[in-house]
Amino acid sequence: MGSVYSKNCPSQSSLLDASEHRAGTSGSAAYISRLAWTVQAWQNATSVIHQPRKPLPREGFAHLHVHSEFSMLDGAARVNDMVAAAAADDQPAMAITDHGVLYGVIDFYKAATEAGIKPIIGMEAYVTPGSRFDRPPRREDVRYHMTLL
Repeated sequence: MGSVYSKNCPSQSSLLDASEHRAGTSGSAAYISRLAWTVQAWQNATSVIHQPRKPLPREGFAHLHVHSEFSMLDGAARVNDMVAAAAADDQPAMAITDHGVLYGVIDFYKAATEAGIKPIIGMEAYVTPGSRFDRPPRREDVRYHMTLL
């Protein structure tokens, strides 16, 4: 009787066929044996993938793309609240990257240094072909965002 694994994994198929031959199993018992082996192999493979994540160490993570209340139509977070959340999460640093403006930089710098967080000053800029004075039709208006830190 051929093995389920004969096309994909010849080493596994020969292993199963040999164990079935030694045990004297055949037919439905052999199928159940193969099925149990397949389920066990699948559980072993997926248990490695689905292990719970360990928390990152303090020096392991910092937000580098954050919009504050000064990012018009894009950010609603108040500077003091952002910094307090980062401090509560034990982040060593945090960036402010509002859309095209630096209005919140001074407030952010003061709040971050008071909380013991390294402030990273940045801005999200727009990169477009041509000049800022060009007004192409909407379908030709191509804009790319670049985060400058």
